[in-house]
Amino acid sequence: MFNNFNIGDKVGAIQSADKETVRFYGYGTYKGEQDHPEYGFPNPKIELDNGKVVWGCECWWASENKVKEMIGDRKVVVVEL
Repeated sequence: MFNNFNIGDKVGAIQSADKETVRFYGYGTYKGEQDHPEYGFPNPKIELDNGKVVWGCECWWASENKVKEMIGDRKVVVVEL
């Protein structure tokens, strides 16, 4: 499903955003599609640099460079899962 990503690629995960602020989970590593522990279906697994895991269905995510581009000059607020 996510053919343009390889396991080990650096990615970023965004909770939500508006014109002024990006609520950001952080950067991490794409771990491939794995079964989501709660929902039981394959989903992109992202291991954040802080060791926590966020799933593709729980955030907006893209390559680290693309996320930096998406953030632009907006204020970044780091949020917890």
